[in-house]
Parts: sequence; structure tokens; C-alpha cells
Amino acid sequence: AIYRASPVFGDHTHIVLRNDDGILTTVGGNENNKIRVFANRQRNYTGLLGYGVTE
Repeated sequence: AIYRASPVFGDHTHIVLRNDDGILTTVGGNENNKIRVFANRQRNYTGLLGYGVTE
């Protein structure tokens, strides 16, 4: 997932682990010097530019 000016992530790239009915679970690094798994239960996708799918 690629974010730009997101209120949650700022400018950042995450790996999407799954999409459960619109709730994206992602993993991202360099967040307070940690790697974090995040489930966006509030579905706040302001700043989400998009994401790709591998086959």
C-alpha cells in the first residue's frame, strides 16, 4: 500500500497482508524505530494512493 500525506502514516509504503471486507492489515517498518502490523479497523484510507496484487 502506498500512502501520501496520510494522517495515520504520512508518506509511507506498507506490505498488505490481507484485505478482510475492506479492512486492510498491513506491515510497515521505520515507525518509531519498529516494525508494526496494523489492521485499519476504522477504514481511514485518507492518503492511500493504491496497492498492487502479485499473481
